[in-house]
Amino acid sequence: MHVLMILDKEFPSDVRVQREAVALMDAGSTVSLVCRNRDGRPVRDEVSGIEVLRLPRFRGLPAKLRGLLQKPFFFNPVYAIAISRALRERRCDAVHMHDLPLVALGLWFARRRSIPLVFDLHEDFPAMIRTENRSGIQHLLYNRWDLLGKLERYCLNRSDRMLVVTEESRQRLIGLGVDPGHVAVVGNCVDLESFLAGYPADHERTPGKLRMLYTGILGGNRGLPQVLDAMAILKEDGIEVEFHLVGEGPERAGLEALAARHGLADLLVIHGWVPQTELASYIADCDFCVIPHEPNEHVDTTMPNKIFEFMAAKKACIVSSARPLANLVREWECGLAFPYGDAKTLAERIGSLATDAELRERLGANGLRAVEERHQWALEQRSLLGIYDGLASPESTR
Repeated sequence: MHVLMILDKEFPSDVRVQREAVALMDAGSTVSLVCRNRDGRPVRDEVSGIEVLRLPRFRGLPAKLRGLLQKPFFFNPVYAIAISRALRERRCDAVHMHDLPLVALGLWFARRRSIPLVFDLHEDFPAMIRTENRSGIQHLLYNRWDLLGKLERYCLNRSDRMLVVTEESRQRLIGLGVDPGHVAVVGNCVDLESFLAGYPADHERTPGKLRMLYTGILGGNRGLPQVLDAMAILKEDGIEVEFHLVGEGPERAGLEALAARHGLADLLVIHGWVPQTELASYIADCDFCVIPHEPNEHVDTTMPNKIFEFMAAKKACIVSSARPLANLVREWECGLAFPYGDAKTLAERIGSLATDAELRERLGANGLRAVEERHQWALEQRSLLGIYDGLASPESTR
Protein backbone atom coordinates (compact mmCIF):
# COMPACT_ATOMS: atom_id res chain seq x y z
CA MET A 1 0.00 0.00 0.00
CA HIS A 2 1.21 3.52 -0.84
CA VAL A 3 0.01 6.06 1.75
CA LEU A 4 0.08 9.80 1.11
CA MET A 5 0.25 11.72 4.39
CA ILE A 6 -0.69 15.42 4.51
CA LEU A 7 0.75 17.50 7.36
CA ASP A 8 -0.18 21.08 8.30
CA LYS A 9 3.28 21.91 9.68
CA GLU A 10 6.97 21.33 9.01
CA PHE A 11 8.54 17.88 8.99
CA PRO A 12 10.32 16.47 10.81
CA SER A 13 8.71 18.16 13.79
CA ASP A 14 5.97 15.86 15.04
CA VAL A 15 7.04 12.58 16.69
CA ARG A 16 3.59 11.05 16.16
CA VAL A 17 3.72 11.57 12.40
CA GLN A 18 7.16 10.03 12.08
CA ARG A 19 6.31 7.04 14.26
CA GLU A 20 3.15 6.29 12.31
CA ALA A 21 4.92 6.58 8.98
CA VAL A 22 7.77 4.31 10.08
CA ALA A 23 5.30 1.76 11.49
CA LEU A 24 3.46 1.62 8.16
CA MET A 25 6.73 1.23 6.26
CA ASP A 26 7.92 -1.52 8.60
CA ALA A 27 4.66 -3.31 7.79
CA GLY A 28 5.42 -3.14 4.06
CA SER A 29 3.79 0.12 2.96
CA THR A 30 5.34 3.07 1.16
CA VAL A 31 4.79 6.52 2.67
CA SER A 32 5.02 9.92 0.99
CA LEU A 33 4.34 13.10 2.96
CA VAL A 34 3.30 16.60 1.83
CA CYS A 35 4.12 19.29 4.39
CA ARG A 36 4.69 22.99 4.97
CA ASN A 37 8.06 24.59 4.24
CA ARG A 38 8.43 27.87 6.09
CA ASP A 39 12.08 27.06 6.89
CA GLY A 40 13.14 26.89 3.25
CA ARG A 41 14.21 23.23 3.32
CA PRO A 42 14.68 21.07 0.22
CA VAL A 43 11.41 20.59 -1.65
CA ARG A 44 12.10 16.86 -2.09
CA ASP A 45 13.78 14.99 0.72
CA GLU A 46 13.91 11.69 2.57
CA VAL A 47 13.61 11.33 6.34
CA SER A 48 13.78 7.89 7.99
CA GLY A 49 12.77 6.34 4.66
CA ILE A 50 9.78 8.68 4.25
CA GLU A 51 9.54 10.54 0.94
CA VAL A 52 9.05 14.17 2.04
CA LEU A 53 7.41 16.56 -0.45
CA ARG A 54 7.61 20.09 0.94
CA LEU A 55 5.81 23.12 -0.41
CA PRO A 56 7.81 25.51 -2.64
CA ARG A 57 10.25 27.82 -0.87
CA PHE A 58 9.10 30.96 -2.73
CA ARG A 59 12.51 32.57 -2.57
CA GLY A 60 12.52 36.23 -3.45
CA LEU A 61 9.03 36.93 -2.10
CA PRO A 62 8.49 39.07 1.03
CA ALA A 63 8.49 37.08 4.27
CA LYS A 64 4.84 37.86 5.08
CA LEU A 65 3.70 36.71 1.65
CA ARG A 66 5.76 33.51 1.93
CA GLY A 67 4.12 32.85 5.29
CA LEU A 68 0.65 33.43 3.87
CA LEU A 69 1.28 30.99 1.02
CA GLN A 70 2.26 28.34 3.57
CA LYS A 71 -0.88 28.71 5.73
CA PRO A 72 -2.64 25.35 6.19
CA PHE A 73 -6.13 26.46 5.17
CA PHE A 74 -8.29 23.91 3.36
CA PHE A 75 -8.66 26.33 0.45
CA ASN A 76 -4.90 27.05 0.09
CA PRO A 77 -4.10 26.57 -3.64
CA VAL A 78 -0.41 25.94 -2.91
CA TYR A 79 -1.27 22.90 -0.81
CA ALA A 80 -3.85 21.85 -3.40
CA ILE A 81 -1.28 21.89 -6.20
CA ALA A 82 1.23 19.95 -4.07
CA ILE A 83 -1.33 17.28 -3.16
CA SER A 84 -2.58 17.00 -6.72
CA ARG A 85 0.95 16.55 -8.05
CA ALA A 86 1.80 13.97 -5.39
CA LEU A 87 -1.27 11.90 -6.24
CA ARG A 88 -0.80 12.28 -9.98
CA GLU A 89 2.82 11.06 -9.86
CA ARG A 90 2.17 8.12 -7.52
CA ARG A 91 -0.38 5.32 -7.31
CA CYS A 92 -1.53 6.08 -3.79
CA ASP A 93 -3.94 3.71 -2.06
CA ALA A 94 -4.93 5.96 0.85
CA VAL A 95 -4.70 9.56 2.07
CA HIS A 96 -3.76 10.09 5.73
CA MET A 97 -4.63 13.58 7.00
CA HIS A 98 -2.98 14.87 10.17
CA ASP A 99 -5.28 17.22 12.11
CA LEU A 100 -8.21 19.35 11.02
CA PRO A 101 -7.02 22.36 8.96
CA LEU A 102 -6.43 20.49 5.67
CA VAL A 103 -8.82 17.53 5.93
CA ALA A 104 -11.53 19.01 3.68
CA LEU A 105 -8.91 19.52 0.96
CA GLY A 106 -7.68 15.95 1.36
CA LEU A 107 -11.25 14.65 1.19
CA TRP A 108 -11.82 16.38 -2.13
CA PHE A 109 -8.77 14.72 -3.69
CA ALA A 110 -9.46 11.33 -2.08
CA ARG A 111 -13.01 11.26 -3.45
CA ARG A 112 -11.84 12.26 -6.93
CA ARG A 113 -9.37 9.33 -6.85
CA SER A 114 -11.82 6.94 -5.15
CA ILE A 115 -9.36 6.12 -2.38
CA PRO A 116 -10.03 6.04 1.38
CA LEU A 117 -9.10 8.84 3.75
CA VAL A 118 -7.86 8.40 7.31
CA PHE A 119 -8.48 11.44 9.54
CA ASP A 120 -5.84 11.53 12.31
CA LEU A 121 -7.07 13.82 15.10
CA HIS A 122 -4.01 14.70 17.16
CA GLU A 123 -6.32 16.68 19.44
CA ASP A 124 -9.74 18.33 19.66
CA PHE A 125 -8.71 21.16 17.34
CA PRO A 126 -11.83 23.35 17.70
CA ALA A 127 -11.62 23.09 21.50
CA MET A 128 -7.92 23.96 21.44
CA ILE A 129 -8.65 27.15 19.50
CA ARG A 130 -11.55 28.06 21.79
CA THR A 131 -9.45 27.68 24.93
CA GLU A 132 -6.82 30.04 23.50
CA ASN A 133 -9.37 32.87 23.83
CA ARG A 134 -8.72 34.36 20.42
CA SER A 135 -10.18 37.77 19.67
CA GLY A 136 -11.28 39.87 16.69
CA ILE A 137 -12.14 38.10 13.44
CA GLN A 138 -10.69 34.86 14.84
CA HIS A 139 -13.25 34.96 17.65
CA LEU A 140 -16.06 35.25 15.11
CA LEU A 141 -14.70 32.46 12.93
CA TYR A 142 -13.68 30.01 15.63
CA ASN A 143 -15.87 30.71 18.65
CA ARG A 144 -19.03 32.69 17.97
CA TRP A 145 -19.81 31.12 14.62
CA ASP A 146 -18.22 27.75 15.47
CA LEU A 147 -16.93 27.35 11.93
CA LEU A 148 -14.18 24.97 13.02
CA GLY A 149 -16.68 22.79 14.82
CA LYS A 150 -18.87 22.67 11.73
CA LEU A 151 -15.86 21.89 9.55
CA GLU A 152 -14.83 19.07 11.87
CA ARG A 153 -18.30 17.50 11.82
CA TYR A 154 -18.40 17.76 8.02
CA CYS A 155 -15.05 15.94 7.75
CA LEU A 156 -15.93 13.30 10.34
CA ASN A 157 -19.07 12.38 8.42
CA ARG A 158 -17.07 11.84 5.22
CA SER A 159 -13.81 10.26 6.42
CA ASP A 160 -13.40 6.50 6.07
CA ARG A 161 -11.50 5.97 9.32
CA MET A 162 -10.45 8.13 12.25
CA LEU A 163 -7.54 7.94 14.69
CA VAL A 164 -7.52 9.64 18.11
CA VAL A 165 -5.03 9.79 20.98
CA THR A 166 -7.23 8.86 23.97
CA GLU A 167 -10.35 6.88 24.77
CA GLU A 168 -11.92 10.14 25.97
CA SER A 169 -11.42 11.55 22.48
CA ARG A 170 -12.91 8.41 20.94
CA GLN A 171 -16.02 8.78 23.09
CA ARG A 172 -16.31 12.42 21.98
CA LEU A 173 -16.43 11.35 18.34
CA ILE A 174 -18.93 8.59 19.04
CA GLY A 175 -21.07 11.23 20.74
CA LEU A 176 -20.91 13.23 17.50
CA GLY A 177 -22.34 10.26 15.60
CA VAL A 178 -19.17 8.53 14.36
CA ASP A 179 -19.45 4.77 13.87
CA PRO A 180 -17.50 3.22 16.80
CA GLY A 181 -16.02 0.68 14.40
CA HIS A 182 -14.45 3.45 12.31
CA VAL A 183 -12.47 5.18 15.08
CA ALA A 184 -9.42 3.73 16.84
CA VAL A 185 -7.21 4.96 19.66
CA VAL A 186 -3.55 5.34 18.70
CA GLY A 187 -1.96 6.95 21.74
CA ASN A 188 1.10 9.18 21.85
CA CYS A 189 3.01 6.66 23.93
CA VAL A 190 6.72 6.47 24.50
CA ASP A 191 8.96 4.39 22.26
CA LEU A 192 10.23 2.42 25.23
CA GLU A 193 13.19 0.79 23.51
CA SER A 194 14.52 4.10 22.17
CA PHE A 195 13.83 5.94 25.41
CA LEU A 196 15.63 3.43 27.58
CA ALA A 197 18.53 3.31 25.13
CA GLY A 198 19.09 7.03 25.70
CA TYR A 199 18.15 7.16 29.38
CA PRO A 200 21.04 7.45 31.84
CA ALA A 201 19.94 4.58 34.06
CA ASP A 202 23.19 4.75 36.03
CA HIS A 203 22.85 8.51 36.51
CA GLU A 204 24.10 9.62 39.92
CA ARG A 205 21.73 12.19 41.31
CA THR A 206 23.44 15.48 42.11
CA PRO A 207 23.30 16.38 45.82
CA GLY A 208 20.70 18.80 47.14
CA LYS A 209 17.06 19.12 48.09
CA LEU A 210 14.34 16.92 46.66
CA ARG A 211 13.48 17.95 43.11
CA MET A 212 10.09 18.13 41.43
CA LEU A 213 10.14 18.42 37.62
CA TYR A 214 7.83 19.97 35.04
CA THR A 215 8.62 20.01 31.32
CA GLY A 216 6.84 21.96 28.63
CA ILE A 217 5.40 25.38 27.83
CA LEU A 218 5.18 27.88 30.68
CA GLY A 219 1.70 28.99 29.68
CA GLY A 220 -1.36 30.33 31.41
CA ASN A 221 -3.37 27.10 31.21
CA ARG A 222 -0.60 24.85 32.54
CA GLY A 223 -1.51 25.39 36.19
CA LEU A 224 2.00 26.26 37.34
CA PRO A 225 1.18 29.09 39.80
CA GLN A 226 -0.78 26.67 42.00
CA VAL A 227 2.36 24.57 42.38
CA LEU A 228 4.17 27.57 43.88
CA ASP A 229 1.17 28.24 46.13
CA ALA A 230 1.38 24.63 47.35
CA MET A 231 5.12 24.94 47.91
CA ALA A 232 4.51 28.00 50.07
CA ILE A 233 2.11 25.98 52.24
CA LEU A 234 4.67 23.20 52.57
CA LYS A 235 7.43 25.61 53.48
CA GLU A 236 5.41 26.75 56.48
CA ASP A 237 5.45 23.10 57.59
CA GLY A 238 9.21 22.87 57.12
CA ILE A 239 9.10 20.88 53.86
CA GLU A 240 11.16 22.34 51.02
CA VAL A 241 11.19 20.94 47.50
CA GLU A 242 12.98 22.46 44.53
CA PHE A 243 10.75 23.05 41.52
CA HIS A 244 12.65 22.55 38.26
CA LEU A 245 11.02 23.67 35.02
CA VAL A 246 12.41 22.70 31.63
CA GLY A 247 10.72 24.95 29.10
CA GLU A 248 9.85 28.52 28.20
CA GLY A 249 6.71 30.56 27.76
CA PRO A 250 4.82 33.76 28.47
CA GLU A 251 4.31 32.97 32.16
CA ARG A 252 7.99 32.78 33.07
CA ALA A 253 8.27 36.29 34.50
CA GLY A 254 5.02 35.88 36.42
CA LEU A 255 6.20 32.62 37.95
CA GLU A 256 9.47 34.19 39.02
CA ALA A 257 7.60 37.12 40.58
CA LEU A 258 5.19 34.80 42.41
CA ALA A 259 8.08 32.69 43.72
CA ALA A 260 9.72 35.85 45.07
CA ARG A 261 6.50 36.92 46.83
CA HIS A 262 6.22 33.49 48.44
CA GLY A 263 9.89 33.53 49.50
CA LEU A 264 10.59 30.62 47.14
CA ALA A 265 13.03 32.27 44.74
CA ASP A 266 15.80 29.88 45.79
CA LEU A 267 13.55 26.86 45.17
CA LEU A 268 12.43 27.75 41.63
CA VAL A 269 14.85 26.72 38.88
CA ILE A 270 13.88 27.48 35.26
CA HIS A 271 16.24 25.84 32.78
CA GLY A 272 14.60 27.09 29.58
CA TRP A 273 14.36 24.86 26.53
CA VAL A 274 16.95 22.11 26.27
CA PRO A 275 17.67 19.78 23.33
CA GLN A 276 15.47 16.70 23.30
CA THR A 277 18.60 14.56 23.59
CA GLU A 278 19.36 16.18 26.98
CA LEU A 279 15.88 15.95 28.48
CA ALA A 280 16.40 12.44 29.83
CA SER A 281 19.19 13.66 32.10
CA TYR A 282 16.84 16.21 33.71
CA ILE A 283 14.24 13.50 34.28
CA ALA A 284 16.89 11.23 35.81
CA ASP A 285 18.02 14.00 38.16
CA CYS A 286 14.56 14.66 39.63
CA ASP A 287 12.75 12.76 42.38
CA PHE A 288 9.20 13.04 41.04
CA CYS A 289 7.26 14.96 38.38
CA VAL A 290 4.20 17.16 38.18
CA ILE A 291 1.70 17.86 35.37
CA PRO A 292 -0.77 20.42 36.81
CA HIS A 293 -2.63 21.23 33.56
CA GLU A 294 -5.95 23.04 33.69
CA PRO A 295 -8.89 20.74 32.84
CA ASN A 296 -10.92 22.06 29.92
CA GLU A 297 -12.67 20.69 26.85
CA HIS A 298 -9.32 20.45 25.03
CA VAL A 299 -7.13 18.99 27.78
CA ASP A 300 -9.84 16.52 28.82
CA THR A 301 -9.52 14.62 25.53
CA THR A 302 -5.75 14.60 25.05
CA MET A 303 -2.67 13.26 26.77
CA PRO A 304 0.76 14.91 27.01
CA ASN A 305 3.55 12.63 25.76
CA LYS A 306 5.76 13.57 28.69
CA ILE A 307 3.82 11.55 31.23
CA PHE A 308 4.82 8.31 29.50
CA GLU A 309 8.46 9.36 29.54
CA PHE A 310 8.19 10.07 33.27
CA MET A 311 6.59 6.67 33.79
CA ALA A 312 9.24 4.90 31.69
CA ALA A 313 11.87 6.55 33.91
CA LYS A 314 10.10 5.17 37.02
CA LYS A 315 9.19 8.64 38.29
CA ALA A 316 6.03 9.07 40.34
CA CYS A 317 3.74 11.75 38.88
CA ILE A 318 1.41 14.28 40.46
CA VAL A 319 -1.33 15.24 37.98
CA SER A 320 -4.33 17.53 37.96
CA SER A 321 -7.93 16.36 37.68
CA ALA A 322 -7.80 16.55 33.85
CA ARG A 323 -9.63 13.32 32.97
CA PRO A 324 -7.08 11.40 30.88
CA LEU A 325 -4.24 12.19 33.29
CA ALA A 326 -6.21 11.40 36.44
CA ASN A 327 -7.67 8.21 34.94
CA LEU A 328 -4.21 6.98 33.93
CA VAL A 329 -2.52 7.42 37.30
CA ARG A 330 -5.48 5.93 39.16
CA GLU A 331 -5.79 2.92 36.87
CA TRP A 332 -2.11 2.01 37.18
CA GLU A 333 -1.44 3.50 40.65
CA CYS A 334 1.57 5.29 39.24
CA GLY A 335 0.94 8.73 40.69
CA LEU A 336 -1.32 11.01 42.70
CA ALA A 337 -4.12 13.23 41.39
CA PHE A 338 -5.41 16.47 42.91
CA PRO A 339 -8.40 18.73 42.17
CA TYR A 340 -7.22 21.52 39.88
CA GLY A 341 -7.04 24.83 41.74
CA ASP A 342 -6.84 23.20 45.18
CA ALA A 343 -3.39 24.28 46.37
CA LYS A 344 -3.91 22.72 49.80
CA THR A 345 -4.56 19.24 48.40
CA LEU A 346 -1.71 19.69 45.94
CA ALA A 347 0.55 20.55 48.88
CA GLU A 348 -0.53 17.32 50.57
CA ARG A 349 0.30 15.33 47.43
CA ILE A 350 3.73 16.94 47.11
CA GLY A 351 4.35 16.42 50.81
CA SER A 352 3.44 12.73 50.55
CA LEU A 353 6.03 12.12 47.83
CA ALA A 354 8.63 14.37 49.43
CA THR A 355 8.53 12.52 52.74
CA ASP A 356 7.96 8.93 51.61
CA ALA A 357 10.71 7.41 49.47
CA GLU A 358 8.99 4.01 49.46
CA LEU A 359 5.82 5.58 48.02
CA ARG A 360 7.84 7.27 45.29
CA GLU A 361 9.54 3.99 44.45
CA ARG A 362 6.29 1.99 44.39
CA LEU A 363 4.43 4.49 42.20
CA GLY A 364 7.43 4.77 39.90
CA ALA A 365 7.69 1.00 39.49
CA ASN A 366 3.97 0.86 38.65
CA GLY A 367 4.51 3.51 36.00
CA LEU A 368 7.18 1.47 34.25
CA ARG A 369 4.94 -1.60 34.44
CA ALA A 370 2.11 0.36 32.79
CA VAL A 371 4.41 1.36 29.94
CA GLU A 372 5.77 -2.16 29.51
CA GLU A 373 2.34 -3.80 29.54
CA ARG A 374 0.19 -1.23 27.73
CA HIS A 375 1.44 2.29 27.03
CA GLN A 376 4.38 1.94 24.67
CA TRP A 377 4.56 2.53 20.94
CA ALA A 378 5.47 -1.07 20.06
CA LEU A 379 2.01 -2.06 21.33
CA GLU A 380 0.11 1.12 20.38
CA GLN A 381 1.02 0.88 16.70
CA ARG A 382 -1.05 -2.29 16.38
CA SER A 383 -4.21 -0.16 16.31
CA LEU A 384 -2.78 1.89 13.45
CA LEU A 385 -1.84 -1.19 11.45
CA GLY A 386 -5.25 -2.73 12.17
CA ILE A 387 -6.96 0.30 10.64
CA TYR A 388 -4.94 -0.04 7.45
CA ASP A 389 -5.43 -3.80 7.31
CA GLY A 390 -9.16 -3.09 7.41
CA LEU A 391 -8.92 -0.55 4.61
CA ALA A 392 -7.10 -3.07 2.44
CA SER A 393 -9.91 -5.61 2.75
CA PRO A 394 -12.73 -5.55 0.13
CA GLU A 395 -15.48 -5.11 2.69
CA SER A 396 -13.90 -2.03 4.28
CA THR A 397 -15.76 0.60 2.23
CA ARG A 398 -18.34 2.66 4.06
